[in-house]
Amino acid sequence: TVWRNLNPFWGEEYTLHLPMGFHNLSFYVMDEDTIGYDDVIGKISLNKEHIAAHLRGIDNWINLTRINPDEEIQGEIHLGLEILQEQHTKALRCQLIEARDLAPRDISGTSDPFARVVFNNKTTETATIKK
Repeated sequence: TVWRNLNPFWGEEYTLHLPMGFHNLSFYVMDEDTIGYDDVIGKISLNKEHIAAHLRGIDNWINLTRINPDEEIQGEIHLGLEILQEQHTKALRCQLIEARDLAPRDISGTSDPFARVVFNNKTTETATIKK
């Protein structure tokens, strides 16, 4: 979580092992709320065919997509993805670099954004960064 920021820098890297049944990788950008539930700002979902089609990897800004049809959607995240061939398995190096132009979700006109990576029924989140 980066407090009160619509352009957060996370700079985090994950190595995800690709099992045979891998189908989808999702990134949710969330607004952390201390009271109640965290709000979804937007998401990106990439299927295995999209990832495999980029043999040299992905290093792009990707627009967030809408979760709730009643919510405003804006913003994009900068992702780096690279397929790693290990001895008998494949892994995916995932760099969750930063986001920009996120939609505000708090009364103050900002958000407290963090990212949640969902992969094969596993979830991980970016660290908390206090200003």
